[in-house]
Amino acid sequence: MADASSIPRQFPQPRPDDGSIVYRRAVEREELEAIYRLRYQCYRAEEFIPARADGRFSDKYDDDPNAFVFGVEHDSALVASIRLHIISAEMPFGAALDVYPDIIGPAIDRGETFVDPSRFVVDRSMRRAMGQMPFATVRLAAMAAEHFETDHVLATVRLEHIPFYRRFCDMELVTEPRSYPGLIRPLALMAGRSCDIRESVYPRQSHFASTHRDRIRLFGLSRMIGLGMADPPAFNDNTVAASRRPSGHAKNTEGGSGSD
Repeated sequence: MADASSIPRQFPQPRPDDGSIVYRRAVEREELEAIYRLRYQCYRAEEFIPARADGRFSDKYDDDPNAFVFGVEHDSALVASIRLHIISAEMPFGAALDVYPDIIGPAIDRGETFVDPSRFVVDRSMRRAMGQMPFATVRLAAMAAEHFETDHVLATVRLEHIPFYRRFCDMELVTEPRSYPGLIRPLALMAGRSCDIRESVYPRQSHFASTHRDRIRLFGLSRMIGLGMADPPAFNDNTVAASRRPSGHAKNTEGGSGSD
């Protein structure tokens, strides 16, 4: 991810429907391969992964049934990507659950749900040209939390990015860095309650808000976790819902939780 110190606190509202910035869920092999190559370029530039002859970076979690791999395009060019896992008792899959099972596992047993963003990359030239692109990309995690009405949003981050996630996302550190699949350096676990993020971050960063239609277009008609996310069901149970306050609290190590 971009260096937190170089990211402004405010930036122009991204407009994913104006033809300039477009969110696209990658499903076809060609789309996924382009994202894997972008990941490799970004992670290698920061020496975060070993060199590979094939110039691509993917892992088993890309194929999870609860994983959404998104590409972000600017003027029709792929410039960023993020992967989102919607973790629940029905879909207990994701890197964060495997790395921090002692924290996330008990919360899942209590019925709590999570958005787990990972493989968050932005083309280095685009970071310099458009400082808002990291925000426009991570906005997808906020949209997923609202669409699936998850209790928590996680962040698995390197040490130098902890202050950014505290300041911008109002997240708290849950545990110190641990070894993370595929990466050379360890990642710490941070977390925030979805309702708290809506209440505290949205007023400061209104561009994080999204419409009901936007979320359906990206995540499908149903908001029911576990109902075949790879092939969303045809019925629509995703009515506009008021904000709800979850029963769990991710901001302590007894409850649960914590994107790279």
